[in-house]
Amino acid sequence: NPNPNPNPSPSPSPDPDPNPNPNADPASHVSALRRSAHILLLLERHEEALEAHAAARAAAAAERELDRDALAALVGEGECFLMLAAARIRAGLFTEACAALNRGIALLKDLSDKGAPVQGLRPSEAQALRRKVNKLLGDLHDAARDVPPTYLTDGPADDAAAVAELLAFLARGEAYYTANAEADADDGYADLDLSVHLLHRYAVLRSQQPAWAGDAAAGGEGILSRGRLHARNAIEKLPACGAAWNALGVACCFDANPDALKLARHCFTRAIEVDRSPSAYANLAFSVFPREEALFRDLLRGLQNVVDHPVTWIGLGYLGERAGDMRRAVDAFAAALQVCNHADALSGLARSAVALGQSEAGVLPRARMAVQLRPLDPQLRVLLGVLCEREGLLETARSAYSAASGLLRGLGGSAVAEDMERNVRVARERCAQKLGAG
Repeated sequence: NPNPNPNPSPSPSPDPDPNPNPNADPASHVSALRRSAHILLLLERHEEALEAHAAARAAAAAERELDRDALAALVGEGECFLMLAAARIRAGLFTEACAALNRGIALLKDLSDKGAPVQGLRPSEAQALRRKVNKLLGDLHDAARDVPPTYLTDGPADDAAAVAELLAFLARGEAYYTANAEADADDGYADLDLSVHLLHRYAVLRSQQPAWAGDAAAGGEGILSRGRLHARNAIEKLPACGAAWNALGVACCFDANPDALKLARHCFTRAIEVDRSPSAYANLAFSVFPREEALFRDLLRGLQNVVDHPVTWIGLGYLGERAGDMRRAVDAFAAALQVCNHADALSGLARSAVALGQSEAGVLPRARMAVQLRPLDPQLRVLLGVLCEREGLLETARSAYSAASGLLRGLGGSAVAEDMERNVRVARERCAQKLGAG
C-alpha cells in the first residue's frame, strides 16, 4: 500500500446562509454557494456538492472574468469529482467512477495546460493555484488504479488492449506530478506524490500476471527506479515524513534482493516511529512473510488492535492457507472484503474456496470481480472455471478455461505454465463432454 495518507476530509466551514439575498454583493453569493458545497462534501453528498460548486462558478463568471472566486469554485468542483469517483469505486460502481474521473480531468485540463487569465492573483498565488490543479489532475488519473481495465475503454476491446489503456491512462498523470516536482526543487511532498504514483503504476503492471510467470513487470523497471529515486528525494527533504519512508520501503519490497528487503524493513520501522501509520505497519508485516511466520502473526495481531485494516484479514487468510485450514482462510478473506474490494482478498477468497471443495455463497461474484481487476492472470481464470463448473454453469466454465489456456500459451516456455495448460485443457474437455451429454 504505497499511499498511506489519503487526502483528508476538508475542515468544517461556518454554516452558509441558506437563502442568500439576490440583491447582495455577488461575491458574497458565490462565497455562500462555495460554503454550501463544502458542507455537502463533508456529508458525502457528492452530486449536490458538484451542483453547488458549478453554480458558484457560473455566478462568478456572470459578474466578472475568471477570478479567485471562480477559480476556487472550479478547483472545488474538481475535488468533488475525485471524491465522487473514490466513493463509486468503493461501491463497485465503476462506470460512474470513470465518468467522474473523466469529467474532473476535462474540467481542469485546460486550466493546467493552457493557463487561463486570472484577475486579482499575485504571482505566488497563481503558482500555488497551478500546483494545486496539477496535483488534482495527477490524483484523478492515479485513482483509476482500482478500476477494472475494461471500464476505461471506449468500446469493446480484448483484455490485453484494456490493460494497455489502463496503464496509458495512469501514465498520463505522471506529467502533472512531475511539473510540480520540477517547479520547486525543495518541495519534498511533490517528490512524494510522484513516487507514490509511480509505485502504483508498477504495482498495477506487476499484478496482471502471476509471480511464477517470470518478469511479470517487463518494461516496468524504469517506473520502479524512478519511484525509488523520488522516494529517496522526499526523505532527504522531509526526513520526519512517515509517508516518504513508507514509499521507499514499498519500492524496496518490489526488489527480491535480500539487502533491499532489509532496507524495506528499516524504512517501514522508521515510518511507524514517525507517525504510527497503519499502512506502514501492515507493510512491515508483509515484508517478513513467509520467512518469519511467527513475527508476521504478531505484527498482524498488533495491527488488528489498532485499526480494522483489510490487509490484516488478508494476512490471516494467507496463514489459514499455509496451515491447510481453508475454512479459516475463506472466513478471513471474506472479512477483508467487508472493508473494501481488495484484489488480493478477492483472489484469495476464490483460491481458498476452490481448495475447500464445496460451494460457498457469494464467492462466484467475487471471483468474477477478481478476473475483471486482473484479466491477464490465467490462475484467476482457472479458479473462475472451477467455481462455475461446481455451480453447473458449464458453458461459462468452458469459456473461462479457454481464456486461461490462451493466456498460458502466451506466457510460453515456463514449465509451470505448460503443466497448468495441460490440466486446463483436460478441464475444458470435461465441460464439453458434460455439455454434450446434457
